[in-house]
Amino acid sequence: MQEAEFRQLWSTNQNPEDIGFLALVREDLRTHEGLTAQGFWALFVCRLGNWRMGIRWSLLRFPFSLLYKALAVWVHWTTRIELPYIAPCGRRVRIWHHGGCVLGARHIGDDVQIRHNVTLGLANHNDPIHAIPTIEERVVLGAGCVVVGAITVGHDSVVAANAVVTQDVPPHSLVGGIPARVLKRLDEEPEPEPFPDLDPTPERVLAVIVNYQTTEVAKRCLASLAREKVAVPALEVAVIENASGDDSAALLNAELEHLGVSSWARVIESDVNLGFAGGNNLALRDALEGDAHYDAFLLVNPDVELYPGALHEMLRVQAREERAAIVGPATELRRGSLAPNAFRYPCVQNAFSGGIQLGIVHRLLARWDPRVSPKPHDHEAEWISGGCMLIRRAVLEEVGLFDEEFFLYFEEVDLCRRARAAGYSCWYAHDARIYHEAGAATGMGHEHRRAKRMPGWWFRSRRHYMKKHHGSMYLLLCDLAFLAGRVTKRVIQLLTLRRTEDPERFLFDFTRHALLPVRSERRRGSS
Repeated sequence: MQEAEFRQLWSTNQNPEDIGFLALVREDLRTHEGLTAQGFWALFVCRLGNWRMGIRWSLLRFPFSLLYKALAVWVHWTTRIELPYIAPCGRRVRIWHHGGCVLGARHIGDDVQIRHNVTLGLANHNDPIHAIPTIEERVVLGAGCVVVGAITVGHDSVVAANAVVTQDVPPHSLVGGIPARVLKRLDEEPEPEPFPDLDPTPERVLAVIVNYQTTEVAKRCLASLAREKVAVPALEVAVIENASGDDSAALLNAELEHLGVSSWARVIESDVNLGFAGGNNLALRDALEGDAHYDAFLLVNPDVELYPGALHEMLRVQAREERAAIVGPATELRRGSLAPNAFRYPCVQNAFSGGIQLGIVHRLLARWDPRVSPKPHDHEAEWISGGCMLIRRAVLEEVGLFDEEFFLYFEEVDLCRRARAAGYSCWYAHDARIYHEAGAATGMGHEHRRAKRMPGWWFRSRRHYMKKHHGSMYLLLCDLAFLAGRVTKRVIQLLTLRRTEDPERFLFDFTRHALLPVRSERRRGSS
């Protein structure tokens, strides 16, 4: 592109075309989580400068040009961020912190994160063709890094802190150093962990996976179970194909052949979608009534990957604790970072605490917090997530299978509660590790994106659990406690202009199901 063409672009509105100016500003506000973020104001002025260039008549554009120049000076003085309108930005760009940012670029793509003291191009824009770079989508620019020259930083790359980049960065790269070089390819598969040297266990275990339109992630789960066969020779696998409505059954059978496990793993097809409880019961009922005598059952979500030796360790904990009905592993929702996987039962206290989600309230009600922070040792828990749980056979024979009134969610809470009422215990096994890509099947629960609208069966499952174990009056108290907390939280968010992490229309849906339960239950099949 010649300089004349480049300057021609400056005379047009270079804001993203797929969204209006006001909607774009609101999105930037949500991205920066409030008006107090200095990066928001720098980006707002850049957007304004571009928007006014879309005004056709120069006389009408003139007052907005004066406003833009005044605000640009104000932002530079107060935040020390220089982001001229001739550096057009994509959507959901976030500028973290403040101070020392000089952001001259041909273009900054969508979902870019810029830390403080980053320099793009030069402070002097007299050489726009040879001095300023292009930043593609989903790039993270570390604090204090410098990117100079008419170069391109490829999409999905990370520039390390204090790096000096003087040549093109390939996509999916981690670069660092002075001058910067590629330290790592981020799209490469990590080296598999070596399987630990373990003595094989004699227990016969049936692993059950319920698949509903999650065939691709289920392949990773099956591969991790295939590894466990080394330490658990009597392991078998049953995959319930829960009426996905596609060619999942054929793909799963092909994957079993590919992994070489078809002699001890099979696919069971269901004619209808039975949900989590019904899908697992289909395999469990057949196993309990059949000739094979399984000692335990491993229920595992298709979006779970077992780290080497995880099943062996859960079996060890279960064998050590004679009354251990259910054992759950330490869980990573992000690689290398443990998330809670031992929980307390829902109650009025944690309903209010979970609704308001304020630090001081959580501290006051910490003894009832439903999530128990990961501990560096094995310990008892009130209930364990159904994403991956090892269940002793005797427990199912005594207390029964899952309650199929639960379509999805709360069924494992109910089972753990029934097991504990029968004198058993639930255990968290710290040294058994899994990675759980939570929400792959439901769109709920993933920590890196806002969930879609909560399906009706979540509310119905919660309601059924509370009524079954506590009664209607206690359910009403929990609903009111949660709503009081959540409404208070929303008011605080509105006053501070902060975004909500709730699923879409969550407060409306919760209120509707709490106040109009009969109507919502009649519409059971609609969601």
